[in-house]
Amino acid sequence: MIRLFLAALMPSVLAFLMLPVLAFSSADRPATRLQERRQPQQNVPTVIIKDSSFDPAERTATVGQTVVWNNTSARDHNIVIRIDERTQVRSGNIKRDGTWSYKFEKPGTYSFHCSIHPRAKGVVKVTPAERG
Repeated sequence: MIRLFLAALMPSVLAFLMLPVLAFSSADRPATRLQERRQPQQNVPTVIIKDSSFDPAERTATVGQTVVWNNTSARDHNIVIRIDERTQVRSGNIKRDGTWSYKFEKPGTYSFHCSIHPRAKGVVKVTPAERG
């Protein structure tokens, strides 16, 4: 009887003992991420997802630059970027107030769309990076 009681109690005791360790090891990470999100990033091309469209529908970036899609719509969306004839990059579902980003490594014109809302289409024009 005592063995069954101790066996049933053990997971709770272990969880209680591990709580300070878990709290200490992850305490810094969420705060750091929140601070990074709050700081405005300059020169980051952003596309706003509104209802079933993108604003702007055409965005420019330079090679090595990351473009951010920000869903302000009440509905889920996704981004599908055509890299070439055989390659696409897919974001997965982006929920309301969610973001997704993609870093463009080569110059070119890249079409993108939302596969959930096929009328939502856009283009990212990537130019070579300026040499200084």
